[in-house]
Amino acid sequence: VFAYALEVPAATAGGEKRPEQAVEAVLGKEVQLMHRAPVVAIAVLDGRGRPLPEPYEASRDLAQAPDMQGGHAVLIASEEQFKVFTLPKVSAKTKFKLTAHEGCRVRKVALATFASVMSEDYAETCLACLTNLGDVHVFSVPGLRPQVHYSCIRKEDISGIASCVFTRHGQGFYLISPSEFERFSLSARNITEPLCSLDISWPQNATQPRLQESPKLSQANGTRDIILAPESCEGSPSSAHSKRADTMEPPEAALSPVSIDSAASGDTMLDTTGDVTVEYVKDFLG
Repeated sequence: VFAYALEVPAATAGGEKRPEQAVEAVLGKEVQLMHRAPVVAIAVLDGRGRPLPEPYEASRDLAQAPDMQGGHAVLIASEEQFKVFTLPKVSAKTKFKLTAHEGCRVRKVALATFASVMSEDYAETCLACLTNLGDVHVFSVPGLRPQVHYSCIRKEDISGIASCVFTRHGQGFYLISPSEFERFSLSARNITEPLCSLDISWPQNATQPRLQESPKLSQANGTRDIILAPESCEGSPSSAHSKRADTMEPPEAALSPVSIDSAASGDTMLDTTGDVTVEYVKDFLG
């Protein structure tokens, strides 16, 4: 890894154009990784550990201005480890050996901003990486401390791992078929769960008289039960019917199952199933 310093000539006093002097790139330092693993990504961090914004976003004020007061750093991610160097001296600051700890290799790397669920003003920048085993790891920046570890893609799904991409807000996409994408999220604020509601309004005039079940009296000697019709306090079936008509219930009760043994008339109904004996008649009449 080569670190170059750009020498930009200063503008003349009161002039709009710089003097005709070329911008030169001077080699600052050469970094040689001892494990000789291929480099996957390189990112420059500001004083707060956040990646520098894109030049177009910075020119249009579309991104937050970087912290230029603290010391900057550069993050170098290889297939086996992550390492942070200070700038401009390019001295090693911290590192994390992923292959030595987890036994896997890095395939995809991205710096994502994770916003807080409680406060919109607080957010942290972390390093998200996808390994060759289909696992997703999240590390703090620039400390490189492990935060979470998820099993995302099957390790046999080579095309899914190769096609995975991360967004700036902790989400990701990968191919599950030649024409389908799978979406996942590492952020607690930006979730993929569908949140919806269904408003149901019942009609106010949808009412129905309440159906009351009659009490059951169990009998012996072969008869299973005797069903008595409800009576009013005055003993007249008409008054009992008027009380039932005055009692209304919501439409949910109309959908509830009604017992077959409900009384339909004022007469006493006997279940004649079974054998009728002389002892049964005496017990019933006496």
